[in-house]
Amino acid sequence: MTLGRTFAYLGSRLTRVVAVVMIISTLAACDTPEEKAQGHFTKGMAFIDEGNYVKAGIEFRNALQLKENYADGWYGLALVEENEGNWRKYAGDILKAIEIDPKHLKAQVRYGKILLLSGRLEDALKTSDLVMKIAPENSEALALKSAVMFRLGDKTGAISAAEKALTADPSNIDAILILAAEKLSTNDPTAAVKILDDGLVHNEGNAQLQIVKIRALENLGQTDEIVKVFSQLIKDNPENSAFRKSLVRFYLKNGQQDEAEQEIRRIATENPEDIAANLDVVRFVKTTKDDAAAALELEQLIEKYPDAVDYRFALAALAEAAKDDERAMVILGSIIDRAKTVEDEIAARNKLAQLHFTRGDLKEAKALAQDVLSIDSTSSDALILIGAMQIDDGEIDPAIANLRSSMRQQPQSVRASLLLAKAHEINGSLELAEDRFAAAYRFSKEAPRVGVAYAQFFMRQGELLRAERLLERLAEKNPNETEVLKTLAEVLLRKQDWVRADEIARKLQTMDGEDPAGYQISGAALAGLQNLADSRSAFEKAYEVTPEAGQAMKALVQSYLREGDVEKAENFLNNVLASSQTNYLARSLLAEIKFAKNEPEAAEKLIRDAIAGDPTEQSGYVMLMKYYLSAGKKKEAQEILSEGLKAVPDGFMLNMSQAGIYETDGAYEEAIRIYEKLLESRPNSDIVANNLASLIAENSQNDAELQWAYSLAKRFRNSKVPYFQDTLGWIHYRMGELSMATPLLRSAVEKEPNMAILRYHLGMAHKAEGHRDRAIKELEKAVMLGTTQHFPQGKKAQEALAELRAMPKTN
Repeated sequence: MTLGRTFAYLGSRLTRVVAVVMIISTLAACDTPEEKAQGHFTKGMAFIDEGNYVKAGIEFRNALQLKENYADGWYGLALVEENEGNWRKYAGDILKAIEIDPKHLKAQVRYGKILLLSGRLEDALKTSDLVMKIAPENSEALALKSAVMFRLGDKTGAISAAEKALTADPSNIDAILILAAEKLSTNDPTAAVKILDDGLVHNEGNAQLQIVKIRALENLGQTDEIVKVFSQLIKDNPENSAFRKSLVRFYLKNGQQDEAEQEIRRIATENPEDIAANLDVVRFVKTTKDDAAAALELEQLIEKYPDAVDYRFALAALAEAAKDDERAMVILGSIIDRAKTVEDEIAARNKLAQLHFTRGDLKEAKALAQDVLSIDSTSSDALILIGAMQIDDGEIDPAIANLRSSMRQQPQSVRASLLLAKAHEINGSLELAEDRFAAAYRFSKEAPRVGVAYAQFFMRQGELLRAERLLERLAEKNPNETEVLKTLAEVLLRKQDWVRADEIARKLQTMDGEDPAGYQISGAALAGLQNLADSRSAFEKAYEVTPEAGQAMKALVQSYLREGDVEKAENFLNNVLASSQTNYLARSLLAEIKFAKNEPEAAEKLIRDAIAGDPTEQSGYVMLMKYYLSAGKKKEAQEILSEGLKAVPDGFMLNMSQAGIYETDGAYEEAIRIYEKLLESRPNSDIVANNLASLIAENSQNDAELQWAYSLAKRFRNSKVPYFQDTLGWIHYRMGELSMATPLLRSAVEKEPNMAILRYHLGMAHKAEGHRDRAIKELEKAVMLGTTQHFPQGKKAQEALAELRAMPKTN
């Protein structure tokens, strides 16, 4: 071949190569978006098989960018969301795939499973029927049908479908699980183990099948075999510590504490830098040994890892739980001193502030919380603590502002929601309070303690039916929560549903025979049923269980008196005093009986002896004062009250009694001063706020005082207490706001028709409205009632009546 022909040959070859390349490039350039999307989907599914969900997600999103209405792309994306635990997005992607292609078999099968898990059996059945029409012989379709049949109680149909699914695909896990579950439900764990072992031949190492096998082996009591399965699970899933922790729980349940400790320590040893694993060991030691052993573990961890602040926080929490507040404070202080991050310092200061708050060191708690807010003005814990203290101080509006700010950082904070509910309730904003109680209950995942608080809100508003329904749902979900049952029983007693209350009482007695509450509830219910003998027996049992409990003693004495057995009540109390000579309550109860029997000298001596034994107990002074007032001995009443106030200057009952005497005497300024002092210490006391506002409204001479009274009483806007309604209504009357006054005053009279002062206020409101006859009717009733009641407005009522009678009849 000559040189020229060689070049000619090469040229022809080069031309052909270029042509081929150009053809291939042209063909590639002609790939449709659908074909490219399919390519990305295929790559994505390959990544799914490898367990690389990140790259799989990229491929599926690329596919959907090329073709948005691509059912396979949405299905693939759902698999990624499922792996990441994004269940809402997972369900959305499955529905999108079905919307694009209703016959997408895999998406429809998964949708059927979603419906099953959410309890929508009827919809799951419809989806199963559709899947069977699409692919009647498909293993996944048959497995879905089997699962639906099983949930619907059609075990025969479920078994048949599952067996067909396994014939089509022996590795179908869903079908294997259904057959195994059926055997377990019929108490045949041996057959279940056989089915699962056959399934594991086709699905080697499958965790689902092994976990169900453990359940079956537990039923057979084959401990060694269970440990083998756990060991295999741990070997196949070395990164998943959940299986090892499950093995620890299994050892503990079977009394193998040493093996459990070895396993949990092994986890921590193999992961020395894993703080959670080391704290698991601490919790294990605390549970199986004691706090001292747990503290020693933490101290060793702190020595080994001095910069791991979590161990110091755990040690502080352990000290606090053991009521060693001083040590907890020292540890938290050390965290603050050595904190390397602002976050650690803030966390320690917040915990220290909360500890001071719990101890009642409010000044120190507030200072620490404010220090935190100076570092981070958005700190939710500090804002919540400040809000709680502001509520206690009666600073409701600032508290609401701080609590709302805290919830911007922690929108599902149970504590902040409960505090907001409390603040709104104090403010009289009952709808907002109910909304926050409902939110707290929801955020807590319907925790019993939060549910009880929510129910108690309804009880305070007199909405017993709503409280009952809520507590019944709680009791159904938490049948052994005694506080739920006790609160439900209280509601039933208020509703006079004696039979159901007694049923709950008996359940409480069965759950804890040493708790007097069950017997006390039963005693009250039986008394309501007029079964006085059994009621007394129940109260006797309550007292027998806890003789030191005052409520049990009082209830028992009352049961004797209900039966008319005064002598037995006296003998019982005398016996108590014989063995406990300084028992204050026994002396008080016996004194009440002596007063009722018209034996005042004996009663007075008993009370005097009680006071001498405990001069700081207020009830004795108040009881004696009431007796002196009823006997017309006003001087003696004031003397005993002064004696009590000298012993207990800040005593609430004593100060309230003193203010009451001042009111009766017309010494309103003195009464107001006492109420103002009480309001400082109890800013959220409704009775104090009402009494103070009522006195101001009745006697004020200027708008500023009325505005002060209104600021105190506005909380009663939605109150159902007639006296509170009357106070707010009268303030509106004094302010000339008749349209707001009359409905409140009328509601108060409807609830308490035999109170002269309430009739007087309503009559004066009608008079101001120009309703002559209505006003006369109410004022005449007030004057009549006032003849037997303390009614200082009697003269004003008479004057208003004379004025009205002189007017021409208008209505």
